[in-house]
Amino acid sequence: MPSVRRVQLTGTSTYTVSLPKEWAKRKGIGRGTRLSVLESAGGSLVLDAENAEAEAARSREEKICVDQFKPDSLRRKFIASYIAGTGRILFYSRNALSNSTRQAIFEEARRLIGMEVTDETESSLTVHDFYSQKELSVSRAFGRMHLLVGKLFSELCSTIKRADYESARSLRSRDDEVDRLKFLILRQLNLALSDTRVLLAMGLASADCIDYAVATRNLEHIADDVVEIGTRYYEAGTASRLSDFPARKFESACVEAARQYSVVVRAFTESDTAAAESVLDYKRRSGEEYRAALNEVSQHQKKVPVQYALMLAKLDNSIANYCAEIAEITLNRNGRLHEAHKAGEKE
Repeated sequence: MPSVRRVQLTGTSTYTVSLPKEWAKRKGIGRGTRLSVLESAGGSLVLDAENAEAEAARSREEKICVDQFKPDSLRRKFIASYIAGTGRILFYSRNALSNSTRQAIFEEARRLIGMEVTDETESSLTVHDFYSQKELSVSRAFGRMHLLVGKLFSELCSTIKRADYESARSLRSRDDEVDRLKFLILRQLNLALSDTRVLLAMGLASADCIDYAVATRNLEHIADDVVEIGTRYYEAGTASRLSDFPARKFESACVEAARQYSVVVRAFTESDTAAAESVLDYKRRSGEEYRAALNEVSQHQKKVPVQYALMLAKLDNSIANYCAEIAEITLNRNGRLHEAHKAGEKE
């Protein structure tokens, strides 16, 4: 139950309200303590001790004993701590760190934006986060991630148009940067949801954080699917070069999927309802086109490698679905904004 406080008038122009004693004790607030007062987008006030940011930074420290982890599970633990907003991580062993463990930590630190190894001993490694929360705009990071995925799509379409099977295999090397931005965005969103000051500094509401998190995950999945399609295309070229069927049909399907991807990201970032609805229409159409293309493939099984069926399935069952989910998020968010605007007009 909320604690109700009565506002008092002190003098002729100052309003005062008492603070809950238990909260003040937890925050170390006493006579003379300076409080920061922030106003949220919804008009509510957020109070905190002026040194709370430094205390929060100190609390985001973690010690990890590597003896209980294999290299792959240690990487996952590292990523989880990073997304949780840990500012300093001490990896240590009761004995000497193995070369494989040391290498896994260094490699993961290079993959995570802002993380640097600052201290190293025979039995420990210390990693610090040097990326300032205040310098990160989630919308800009999301836009950068979108451009990278769009570049992957563009290279895939160009590769198919040239029938350049070898180049299709190289798409995988371009996927790492997408993952780095995904981890950074998820980390910042997690911090925002756990710290109102970060949320206010980002200019987002809690629901916006959820929208960005889901959309970011979908962009990563789309990038993974584009890379897999490139791998399958390389395999198809290795298996058979006797006929370009259904290469032209498949090329046009990839180009259209790339266009719809661009449309849905624009719909999300610009709150464009019409664009979001057009992507949902495309999802309904793509299912019919996929079945028609798959039927043609099945009629030419001796000429067409099986990889074409797998690639078509990725375009329809995965990429189109991820785009449709981003479109749904956009429509839901626009609905929330519309309702909030109506409520504001009534007031």
